[in-house]
Amino acid sequence: VVRGSGVAKVAEHKNYLDILEKVRLTFGADSEAKTNWRYGGTANALQSSSDRGSQAVKNFSEGTFTGIENINAHAARKQVWNRDFACFSCPLACKKSGFAKGAYGGVVNEGIEYETGTMLGANLMIDNLNGLNKLIEIADDYGIDIISLGNVIGFLMECYEKGLIDIEFLDGIDLKWGSVDASMAMIHKIGKREGVGNPASKGVKYLAALIGKGSSDFAIHVKGHELAAWNVQGYAKGMGVSYTTANRGACHMTGGEVPRQNQSALRDSLGACSFAASFYKEDLDYRHFVKVITGFDLTEQDINQVGERVFNLERMLNCREGFSRRDDMLPERFFKDAYTLGPQKGKVVDRQEFTEIMDDYYKNREWAVDTGVPGEEKLKSLQII
Repeated sequence: VVRGSGVAKVAEHKNYLDILEKVRLTFGADSEAKTNWRYGGTANALQSSSDRGSQAVKNFSEGTFTGIENINAHAARKQVWNRDFACFSCPLACKKSGFAKGAYGGVVNEGIEYETGTMLGANLMIDNLNGLNKLIEIADDYGIDIISLGNVIGFLMECYEKGLIDIEFLDGIDLKWGSVDASMAMIHKIGKREGVGNPASKGVKYLAALIGKGSSDFAIHVKGHELAAWNVQGYAKGMGVSYTTANRGACHMTGGEVPRQNQSALRDSLGACSFAASFYKEDLDYRHFVKVITGFDLTEQDINQVGERVFNLERMLNCREGFSRRDDMLPERFFKDAYTLGPQKGKVVDRQEFTEIMDDYYKNREWAVDTGVPGEEKLKSLQII
């Protein structure tokens, strides 16, 4: 590890402070958006996502969770949370801590958020708020990614329910939907890579290959990366494309439209907060930030191409490793298994329509439609080659 000993200098210090003050005042101003964000943070989406039918429920077989009112932000505010806190220097304070009572009681260092509350809650059919907080705490202590963890446990629950695996495969864990204790035991197995926890730690793609018996149809991943807590039926053009085209595998943070993906790559390259644009309603002029901090006076075209260049370069690395359009595909479940509940009831993703959506995406990217490989002219224009 290289440790720096110098001081990072800001090229235009006064102008930098002026920009920061403007942003601080904008973020700190009282508004309905700020009030709502401080109230529940991303956990606010637990209820709204379920109401829209866009939540990951029961290993993504449903989009609406009937027990959501037991684990949503309102329930957490009433039963668990007693303190708001924030990331460094952020006035929004969307993080939560508190104290849970009962069998799964204790200090809650970071309360439920949307992804954690869905993936270890709705996706496992768990509506016990204190139990859910305990599962999140244990996973955090192990340092396990909760999105992938919730996918893995949900996948194993479904395999167990369908008789594709038995309790012996699960080392005696009666892994049924809604069981906090069984889920807790599985998290410990995975965290220690003991018994079934060893193959489970490798993700749903690996488990599906191990178990077979058609389980790959409901192994929810793209390119080996498990999906986040947002379902796809009814939202294929946005979230579906985001999952299939994200360069690291299924990702909900990059966006499904080309301009948003480029902007996300630029934002991440600068280390900016992914939620900033939700509250800083004026255009976040990253070009100006770069100028006052580094002294680089980039044109608008220069700064706009940064994210596009990053995204295309990442794609080329994937192509070099053998990935192509055939890997930009949603899990089979979304094309076959219709929801039985909620506003998206009866819906599946139309395979032909999604193929056409992807065709348009590749054309907009100036990539080969048949392979998904970036075109030579596009790479030259971005100075990658």
